[in-house]
Amino acid sequence: MTRYKIEFNHYEPGCGCGCTENDLNIAEQHVHKIFRFEGSEKDAMAEMERLRKDPEYFCNYGNYWNLTEEKARLVVVSGPSGVGKGPIIEAVKAMYLASEGRELPQFRVRKTKTARSVEGDEGVGLEGSGDYSAYDCRGTEQRIYWGSLDSALKNDHVIMEVFHKGLDLIKARYAGDHIDVTTVFISPLSKEELEELRSQPTGLESYLPDLMLDSLVRRAQKEGKVMTRELLAELEVRANGSIDEIKDAKRYDFVVPNNCYEADSRWGLHKLVGEPHRVVWSVYDLVTTGTSMYAIPGAKYDINT
Repeated sequence: MTRYKIEFNHYEPGCGCGCTENDLNIAEQHVHKIFRFEGSEKDAMAEMERLRKDPEYFCNYGNYWNLTEEKARLVVVSGPSGVGKGPIIEAVKAMYLASEGRELPQFRVRKTKTARSVEGDEGVGLEGSGDYSAYDCRGTEQRIYWGSLDSALKNDHVIMEVFHKGLDLIKARYAGDHIDVTTVFISPLSKEELEELRSQPTGLESYLPDLMLDSLVRRAQKEGKVMTRELLAELEVRANGSIDEIKDAKRYDFVVPNNCYEADSRWGLHKLVGEPHRVVWSVYDLVTTGTSMYAIPGAKYDINT
C-alpha cells in the first residue's frame, strides 16, 4: 500500500499565564502537525478532508495543508573507521525520535568478530537468514541480509552503516525501486583541507592514516580496551584503509565533513554544540528530506581535482 504524509499548520492556545518559558505567554502557538496514512491517493485525500473538518482543526481550515506520497528512504552511511559514524548515527536517531515521535530503525550488517568488536551489538539484520550478499571488509566477511532490510523498509526510513565495498551492492539492489536511497560519506577532511594538503610536504597518503590511527587509539582507550599487539595491528589496518575509502567518497550522493572524531568529549555533552551539532543536523536533514545545505555533493568531492 502507498504511504502518504498529511501536513498542516495548527494553532493552539497558549497558557495565558504571562510566563516566558517556551514562549507560552503568547495567545496562540504555531504547531506543525504530521499525520501518516496508508492506502490509495483517493482515500488519503478523503482522510485529509476529514481532518480539516475535525472540530480540533476546523478553525484552521484555511491554513497550510499538504498531501505528499512518502517513500521509504534508506540512508547509507560510510566513512573511515574512527571518523565518528557511531555517535553521529546515535544522535540522529535521538533527534528523529524527538521530532517524529517514532524510532529510526538502524540496519546492521553481520560482521565477523574482530579484536575491536564491541560485545552486545543488537539491531535489525544481525540475525538474518536466506538471501544475502557478502563483501570483504579488511580481510573479514560482512553480509547484508536483504529480506531483513526489505522488511525494515516497509515500515519506515532506515539508516545503516556500511563499508564502502558494499555500496554498489545496495545501489544495484534498489535501482529503479520505490525506495529512495541516499548515500552519505562522512569525511575526516573538508574539501578546503584536502586542497591545502596538496601544498604540504606531507601528502594525504601519509597524513590521513596517522590522523585516523590517533582517533582509533583514543577510541579504544575510551572503551577501556587493552592495547595489545593484535588490537594495534587491527587499528593500523583500519587506519591505512582510510585512503581507499576517501578515494571512493565521490561515488556517494553527499559528503559530510566531520572533524569531531569518535573519542571527542563533545559527543558526551547533554546538548551538542559546534561541529557535532552541524554534522548531526546535516545527516538528520538527509534522513528526513534527502538533501542538506551543509553536505557536499559527492561528485564535487574528488580528491584528485
